[in-house]
Amino acid sequence: MEMSLEPQADQVVDKAKPTWTLPLMPNEVIVISDSDDESIVEQPPPSERLGSRKRYADSEPSEASTQAKRPRLDERPSPSISSSRPGNALNHPRGATFELPEDPEDHSEELVLRLLNGDEELYQDKSPHRLLFRLSNFIFFYDDKRSNMEGSGRARVMIGLDQLESSDKVNDKIGGYGAVASASIEPEEEAAADAEDDEEGMPAALPDWRKIVLGPVLKWWIGDGVGDREMYILTSAAWYVLEEPADEYRRVYERFWKSHKLSQLIMSFATKNPTGDKAEFTESLESDFTIREESFSRIGRAMTGNDLDLAISGRFIENDHLYLPKSLAQTLAESVLGQRLKRMQPRGDPRPYTCRSQQPPPGVDARTTRRTVVSPLVSKIAARYFRNPFEVVGPPPEHMNPPREPIVERFPDAPLDVGEWVHKDIDSYKNIQYFSRLSLEGRSYKLGDCVAIKQGEIVSTRDYRPPATSSNQLADNSWFGIIKRLYTAEDPEAIGINAIRFAHVQWFVHGCWTDLGELAASNELFLTYDCSNIGLATIQKLISVKFIKGESRKVIPEIKEMEDRFFCRFRFERADGSFHDFSQPDFFLGADIDLQKRFPEPVHCDACMATLFVDREEAHKFFEVKATPSKGIAGLNYANITYHKYDTILYKPLVGDREPFGQDAQTEQVRLRVGIIKSWAVAKRVDRSSYLTVRNLGFIDDLIRKRADATHLTPPYLRTPMDERRLYLVGDEIDIPVENIFRRCVVRYDPHWDRHSQLESEPNEFFLTHRSTKLMNPTVRDLHPINPRDFPVCEECSERQGKMDSYFNFYKPSLGEGANASTGTQMNTLDLFSGAGGLALGVTMTGALAVKWAVEKSIPASQTFRRNFPDAQVYTQDINECASNALRRGQARHRVPSLDPQNPRKRHMPPPQAVDVILAGLPCSGFSMQSVYGRDTKEAQVGLVLVARGTHKASYRPRFFIIENVARMINYESLDYSTEETISFAIVKIILRTLTALGYSVRWGLFNAVNYGSPQHRSRLFFYGSRGGSRLPEIPIPTHVASKNSRTRFQRFTLVPTKLMHYLAALPPVNISSAIGDLPPFDWTVRNPLSGVTQRANVPSFIGESPAGSSTAGYPHGCDYQQERPKTLYQARMRRGMHVGKKVTLHYTRTFKEHSHKAEKVIAVAMRPNADHRTIPRVLYDWAYSHPLSAAARDLWAPGRYGRLDWQGVFNSFVTRIDPTSKQGKVLHPSQRRVLTIREVARGQGFPDHYQFCGDPGAIIRQIGEAVPVQMGEALGRMLRNAMIAQKLWESYQYVWYNTF
Repeated sequence: MEMSLEPQADQVVDKAKPTWTLPLMPNEVIVISDSDDESIVEQPPPSERLGSRKRYADSEPSEASTQAKRPRLDERPSPSISSSRPGNALNHPRGATFELPEDPEDHSEELVLRLLNGDEELYQDKSPHRLLFRLSNFIFFYDDKRSNMEGSGRARVMIGLDQLESSDKVNDKIGGYGAVASASIEPEEEAAADAEDDEEGMPAALPDWRKIVLGPVLKWWIGDGVGDREMYILTSAAWYVLEEPADEYRRVYERFWKSHKLSQLIMSFATKNPTGDKAEFTESLESDFTIREESFSRIGRAMTGNDLDLAISGRFIENDHLYLPKSLAQTLAESVLGQRLKRMQPRGDPRPYTCRSQQPPPGVDARTTRRTVVSPLVSKIAARYFRNPFEVVGPPPEHMNPPREPIVERFPDAPLDVGEWVHKDIDSYKNIQYFSRLSLEGRSYKLGDCVAIKQGEIVSTRDYRPPATSSNQLADNSWFGIIKRLYTAEDPEAIGINAIRFAHVQWFVHGCWTDLGELAASNELFLTYDCSNIGLATIQKLISVKFIKGESRKVIPEIKEMEDRFFCRFRFERADGSFHDFSQPDFFLGADIDLQKRFPEPVHCDACMATLFVDREEAHKFFEVKATPSKGIAGLNYANITYHKYDTILYKPLVGDREPFGQDAQTEQVRLRVGIIKSWAVAKRVDRSSYLTVRNLGFIDDLIRKRADATHLTPPYLRTPMDERRLYLVGDEIDIPVENIFRRCVVRYDPHWDRHSQLESEPNEFFLTHRSTKLMNPTVRDLHPINPRDFPVCEECSERQGKMDSYFNFYKPSLGEGANASTGTQMNTLDLFSGAGGLALGVTMTGALAVKWAVEKSIPASQTFRRNFPDAQVYTQDINECASNALRRGQARHRVPSLDPQNPRKRHMPPPQAVDVILAGLPCSGFSMQSVYGRDTKEAQVGLVLVARGTHKASYRPRFFIIENVARMINYESLDYSTEETISFAIVKIILRTLTALGYSVRWGLFNAVNYGSPQHRSRLFFYGSRGGSRLPEIPIPTHVASKNSRTRFQRFTLVPTKLMHYLAALPPVNISSAIGDLPPFDWTVRNPLSGVTQRANVPSFIGESPAGSSTAGYPHGCDYQQERPKTLYQARMRRGMHVGKKVTLHYTRTFKEHSHKAEKVIAVAMRPNADHRTIPRVLYDWAYSHPLSAAARDLWAPGRYGRLDWQGVFNSFVTRIDPTSKQGKVLHPSQRRVLTIREVARGQGFPDHYQFCGDPGAIIRQIGEAVPVQMGEALGRMLRNAMIAQKLWESYQYVWYNTF
């Protein structure tokens, strides 16, 4: 704690007595003196934030370094310290006292925790054993008023926590005072962040520190040192994790903390280094940076070997180790250090603790050890970034042979005969001559040589960001390229100077310049599609690059002594941060024209072709394609894609267009329009515009429900469900600039469209069914069935589309009840962290994947998966146990036991060659913005990521994979424990490094579920890719428009925009009305209302409260649909598989406790969209939403609590509980007096009505809230299927097809 001995300005104090300031809260300080004057609060002087973690080699950590992992001291309240003896309390801990604040009741535990928790009733939904908070700047004191000093009713004597064991009389008399903040954050906090954050960034939330006076300390808990390194205390209200004590309390706290911390460190050391002895442990104790840093922050000094001897003699370590799990106790007993300590223990039996809690804190499993089972390769990459040790299983990976040393040879210049050629590389130069070999100053170069170029000597065509530091010195100060052309040219202005020698190079980037950052291998380069011209004089030296093509099971070795020898196995795409192996065909080969003929080059350069296809002006020029006997019909080429007459396109509307064609009124986003090309005119002059004439196609859905409730205003004569993809032919034609063309689309005329409509069709695929007889502002009554003669098609494009359909129809599911009834060849899929099966259900809807195996530790979730995927083998077990089994070979493999007593059968993990696809949707709580108070818990979550992403792929080598997690996982940071440097965006870098080291092409990005047909905003981070030799799936193209802050459009942490720069789509978002409008209505009612709200006569009602708050309200035994037929396409898909007479299940809500008035408040919220608790009558107001010190007041009175949804809006991101008081409290039904039912939430996540869930209502809600939206899984599964089709086209016909749907 920093103290200033200078008096504060404008304060009157006794100069004869010492005065100092103590930081109190973020916006105030308190002035303490020995005078009788009361403390005065004023604004503090500005202070700088602490910087990043510093590194200390031989010196002791400074005060700044000890605060690096905790909030600034001026952000937390500090107690007022004094002493009953002369001198400072720090030097006289025994008998040192401090004074409680004058108004301790205002800082009582119950009041402060209610402020932090934000709920009306602190324990309504949670027991005290489920609440966890952070405690810092704390002091514990002997809370016996009879022993207090006379004349000072607020004075307390400081006491150590070790005194809890000294006497039974001390129990219930140790109180505490300090600063408290929330340590755990519910998943709804993450959901609220999803809804609020935009794509520009994801700022981390700051903790809300509050002064608190704790009730009696009842118990404590000490982590085992491997899975958990924290120390906790328990009061009657909650658990607290202990952080840094107040400075004056350090000496008092020392005995308790030092003894238990040593037992943790011993266990950690024995696990990492079983052969290490006591001398090695003592050395690490005195030299390890992290241990010293933590020790200084807790007790003000570093621990030494003498502290270890004292702790052993006091039997603290022996007593702590009594409570270790069996596996850890065995590890310690077998270690050299453990055997040495056992011989040093005093004689006699250890005495068990009486104040150690029998129940662990929230999130701590005392029965098992947190394992992180990884392969040797994953361990080599990631171990240095984690304190907790890995359990390494499996054989070491094979390494590639190192590249040969660069060959330096001399040879004469060799000109190339390129005929008559006018090159435009450098317009001001003349007499350009090309060479296959060229020399300069005794150094010779030939085409295909790889070279290092001096940095700063040239200006590249791309804007490179500064590289991270690499251990390869050559990579730190050089650029790398491969020579594609060699030529000489003369400068007409330089008289008497010989021709200048040039090289045209295609650039590499070193791994540290990619998203891998500092985790990149020092000797790995990545080829790019960037190229430029350089002078030969800028070449620094020749380098050797070994190209690795196709699938390779071998990994790249680190060759630190060979800084000029590199490997290259991937092409890096800057636009979206993706990595492509060299088996992928060049994307520009998919152009509708021959780029080599249109833009001829004397010597071929792939990067030039790619640039022409994507970036250069020529790519966006348009020209007319003449019709010839060999080339077919005439067309218009724009952006290297040829369009013909009668082609159907998506195009950007003209400025000023409005609904039903242009801007969507609800989302304020511009929707694409659909049109048929009728003709075009290419301008011959620069000052003239080229344009297309198109005939518009309108959406029937827009005419039906124009900003109205689809459940009530659907015309009765419309027999079929509303289908957002149905089109009608508009009579008018308009001219649009050629630049407004967005992409091709598919429009089908099909008499049986209503049957095919219920299938999960391709995005940007539409049905034309009617034409309008009215030119302006048509209505539904103006529509008539279309005649096929009114819809001519391009024969060439129709034939090509027919061929493509033959591939897609091979995977089309039938109209049966099953989620996947395809007759085609499917890829066998393993789903890790399967949960209830949202991701698995989505990918199987594409027809190309069949989930055969699933791993899920939660018993209710595994039962749900097993019931809905009866053909799948479900392993109800921890992922690390499964990984350990999968990595073992031959006789070492064993059957995986089941945690589910209803399905106790042990099973083998699937054989490696059987798995084609791996899915992994890791639980998101470990990466919530405030969910973790220390690095250990977060490390456990990251360990699961490594198991899913690296270890299983190292064992199974699947063709494809999809990994999902919350968006905030990007912000995760870690410490490189070998250098004590902080690694930003560590988890993303570790994942990318692991996957590329395993030879996988990778894409990653943030996507919003609403863009793919889900009725909710839910942003998630995805990694997906393919094994070497398989096609890398494309970015899923949005089909539905979303809000302004759609995460489909974002910037990677390298500040490079993604390739998916647009969020334009033709379809409006699926609103709440379309999703749940056909479910039967009902209201809540209460027995003794205070607000006078009456029951509605025409709506069924159920009691919304119960004595324990554990009952249900609604239709627990099932119900019928409100309408016999579905009214929207979404409803039709939700009903698929529900035969006639089958009841809808789970259409009920939970109830709230009686006398809490929560149910009545829900009933009293105004019946209008987006109304919230501010419309509740004042008679129902409670303290939490009316007092200016409440959490609601600090959050601008918590807009959205008790929030009512809008029929025409979309759901916010669903969470693991439906509670109007949570931070994601917008859960009130749009037109009914209640919260959402379980079935309504399941529909919002995309689960169909036939999907069955297991467990109690709370477990079901958790399964649904943690699931991946089905529509999002379907969009990604469709990309995997398309990649498989594209691979077949390339292998069979050398035809390059990139996703155009």
